[in-house]
Amino acid sequence: MKEILRKYIKGECTAAEFKEAVKALAGFSGQGELNDFMHKHWRDIQTEGFSGDKNRFSRVLDQIHHRINIEGPGPSLTRRLYAGFAKVAAILILPLMIVAGLFFSEYIGEKSIAMTTMSAPPGIQSIVDLPDGSKVWLNSESEITFPSSFQGVEKREVQLKGEGYFVVASNKTKPFIVSTETGLGVQVTGTEYNVSAYSNDPDVSVTLVEGSVQILDIKSDEQKVVSELKPGQVARLEKKSGAFNISGVENLAPYISWKEGKLVFINEPLTSVLRQMERKYNVKYQVEDEVLLDYRITGTFLNETLDEFLKLIATSSPIEYEVCRPEKGTDNIFEKRVVKLTSKK
Repeated sequence: MKEILRKYIKGECTAAEFKEAVKALAGFSGQGELNDFMHKHWRDIQTEGFSGDKNRFSRVLDQIHHRINIEGPGPSLTRRLYAGFAKVAAILILPLMIVAGLFFSEYIGEKSIAMTTMSAPPGIQSIVDLPDGSKVWLNSESEITFPSSFQGVEKREVQLKGEGYFVVASNKTKPFIVSTETGLGVQVTGTEYNVSAYSNDPDVSVTLVEGSVQILDIKSDEQKVVSELKPGQVARLEKKSGAFNISGVENLAPYISWKEGKLVFINEPLTSVLRQMERKYNVKYQVEDEVLLDYRITGTFLNETLDEFLKLIATSSPIEYEVCRPEKGTDNIFEKRVVKLTSKK
C-alpha cells in the first residue's frame, strides 16, 4: 500500500493501482483505523527521505478529520460509503485526494493547478500562448487543454482535440507532451511540429518541421516511445486498422499552410479536400455520387470565398455543386450551409 501511494504522488500510479488504493482507503470503519493507517505510513515515508514530526502529523490529521467529518455529527464513514452511488463516488475519491493533497503537501509543497481550455470556433484559427512561452496555432473546431502553470511538475502536458501547430519553448529537463484522444502522443523538449487529430478524420498525423519528436503510445502506462521523427517526416496512424507509418515529404505546405489561412492540395483525395473545406468555411457537404470521392485535387487556395473555392474545384474536375441556404433548427438557430456535389452531366 505504501508503494502504491508513493507511486501515486509521483504520478506513476496505474489505473489498477489507483483503484486498489481507493478501495483500501475507503474501507476504514472509523477514526481509530484511519489514525493507525496515517501514523504507520507517515513513519514509513520518513525513513525514505521525507522529514516530519508529530506536530506536522497532527496538523495534517486534523485537516483530514475536518474534511471527511469523522468527528462531526451524522452517519459514520462506513454508513456513508453505502448511502448511494453519488455519495459512494465522492467518499471513495476523497481519501486518496486527502492522502495525496494534504498529507504529502507538507513535504512537496504542491498546490492544485487549474486547467484551462482554449478553442477555435468553426471557420476561425486561434493562437494560444502557453505558460512556458510555447505557442500553439489552433485550426478551426479545435481545442487545447493545459495547466495554468508548468511549475512543480516533471512534464509539460497538454491535451489536443482537432489540429494544432506547436512552437515549443526549449526545456531539456521538462519534456513537452501533446496527448490526443486516439492514444497517440508527441513528446519534445523544444521544436516546431503539427498535430492533426480530428475525431471525424480517418487518421492522426504528426508533421515535424524543426528539431525532433518522439511518438508515444499514451494508452500504455509507461507512455512507450513508438518512434522518432526527423524534420520533413510525417507520422500517420490509421484509426480503423491501427496501421502506423512514417514517410518523408518534400513539401510540407499541405500539412501546415492552414495556419496562414491557406489550403494547399497536392493530388489530395476529394474526401480530404471536402473535410478541410468544411472547417475553413463552416459548412457541411453531401456527395450524391460516391465515384467523385476518388477524384484527386491539386491547387492552392488563400482568400477565396466559398463560392470561388467551389468554382475552382469544379473547373478542374467533373463536379457540379449547389450551396443550400441554411435551415433554422428546432432551437431557432440556423444550421450550417450544405454543399451538395454531383457528377457533371
